[in-house]
Amino acid sequence: MKFFLPFLVAVLASLSVWAAPARMSWQDGVARLGQERHQAETCAAVIKARGSVAMIDNALMTYSGAKAEIDGIIAGLVVALAKDDEPGSLSSLNPRLERATAGRESLCRTARSLLAPDPGAKGGELAAIVEGVVGSLIDAARALIIDSRERDAQTRKTIQNQIEAQAWAPFDAIVPARL
Repeated sequence: MKFFLPFLVAVLASLSVWAAPARMSWQDGVARLGQERHQAETCAAVIKARGSVAMIDNALMTYSGAKAEIDGIIAGLVVALAKDDEPGSLSSLNPRLERATAGRESLCRTARSLLAPDPGAKGGELAAIVEGVVGSLIDAARALIIDSRERDAQTRKTIQNQIEAQAWAPFDAIVPARL
């Protein structure tokens, strides 16, 4: 367990950085959208549970801006998929992802500032939250492995459903975290 916290910090750092691959596959795109959604919703829930009214208002604005970017990405990916293009064909993909990621990172910085370290716990409150997120991401990654070379109409529909399922919940629908 002594090495769990440094491992967790390394995982968090790797999840927070967007390294745009030269060629993004559909499964990479869907996994990335899922990652951003889980992190944004988790951080928003923490802010709603622990933040002041001003922090919650600021989080609403930041979350809404990042959500709008993600909504645009999802719409663009659905069109690219219908045209049988690759995700990288969407010229606005990387700039939109960068803006969405910046908003999500801002939310998560605020959320982290609200979590006091718990020296008696194994990894503290943040570790418990992240453990759930990382587990979900691993499960999602396993479920989303698709061979894009064998994509037919049904496979494209499945990918489209997976992309659309990554839409962020409205801020008002996020339940404050119970910590």
